[in-house]
Amino acid sequence: MFISMNHLRSVKDVSLGWIGVNTSTLKTLLSICRNLESLSLKKCWNLDHFDFGGRELGLRRLVIDNCDFVNVDYVGFSAPNLKFFKYIFWDIGGFSNRLVYMFSQYAVFYFRTLKVVELKGFRGTTNEVWACIYLIQAGCVLEQIIVDVVKKEADAYSVQRYANERLLLKVPKASKNLQISIV
Repeated sequence: MFISMNHLRSVKDVSLGWIGVNTSTLKTLLSICRNLESLSLKKCWNLDHFDFGGRELGLRRLVIDNCDFVNVDYVGFSAPNLKFFKYIFWDIGGFSNRLVYMFSQYAVFYFRTLKVVELKGFRGTTNEVWACIYLIQAGCVLEQIIVDVVKKEADAYSVQRYANERLLLKVPKASKNLQISIV
């Protein structure tokens, strides 16, 4: 079966799951599907850099669910219409200190339209807390951040996790309408 490129131009929703996808493939997809409004990546692997250059994407919804990145040295995309961003964390083991440094050095987001962020699998690690703080301070029109904490048995770090969760509620907000829910 042959799919015409003209038909792909009108695609509005793409979901990819349980598949190896490299960033160049996603760039090609996004350049062909100019009307794409929703991109969902679930348990994909071989992604690197997550950089879509300076071209503005028409995305209104972006979901990154437990994806395995090859090189997590920066994130870059421009989506002025983005309303919903969901990121589900995966366990990064001993890389958290490196990622905190890289996040602070390379993550620059401009959230002029983003209204809802859902973070699932939150463990309260330093990296995750810094990411949340950045969203809270940069999301000038954010209305809701939902932090879905991993429910697991108490361990040696549970007190620190609880303190980190509560810290998020005290961060100065860029949006006066922002509601932060920790569930």
